[in-house]
Amino acid sequence: MHGAPRSEERPIDIPRQAFVKFFGSSKDRAPRTRTTLSVVQRAGNHAVCAYPRGRRPRQVQDGALMFMGRLVEDPNDIMIYGRAIAKHHEEGKDDATKEDLRVREWRRNYPHYIRVHNPEFMGGTLAQGVSLNELMAALDAEAFEPTRRNREAGKGNTDPRHSVNQQAAVQLTEKGSVWVNARLEERFRTLGKLTPADLADVW
Repeated sequence: MHGAPRSEERPIDIPRQAFVKFFGSSKDRAPRTRTTLSVVQRAGNHAVCAYPRGRRPRQVQDGALMFMGRLVEDPNDIMIYGRAIAKHHEEGKDDATKEDLRVREWRRNYPHYIRVHNPEFMGGTLAQGVSLNELMAALDAEAFEPTRRNREAGKGNTDPRHSVNQQAAVQLTEKGSVWVNARLEERFRTLGKLTPADLADVW
């Protein structure tokens, strides 16, 4: 069960870095009816964000805000359902162990980690999350750092939809971070959050 809404909570400060970390793939899209708790139970992203083999997440710095997004279907989108604070990746330390692989076999293909703390996940289902498609429609190139920089430089891709293809994560601009965070806060107020008890048995 998720906790009751807590309207007195204040939105967190937006740090210098913020990312949307993607879970799932174009061949593994979740139904929108899936609960956020079941998504966290499968991904284990209350503790780590897993990245593909050979693609170590060296860009993420200590204190970066990681928004959690799951690829969904009918229609295709990425729905953001939580956030956590990152610790930078340390090669050798932040890699899947034998025990990790025993619990989640799929991490053989996603063995590199960004460890996170202070996770917060909305209650409800993925259908009730924050739509990445809506973010891109609202802010266009100003949604993501790569497209913002390209627009400023006058060269390179400025279509945010092309920035998420085949990527494990995308860095948000400050505008993008504020946009996503404000809407996620609204979900926390209306849907509540997963509680520590909900997450206690998640490896």
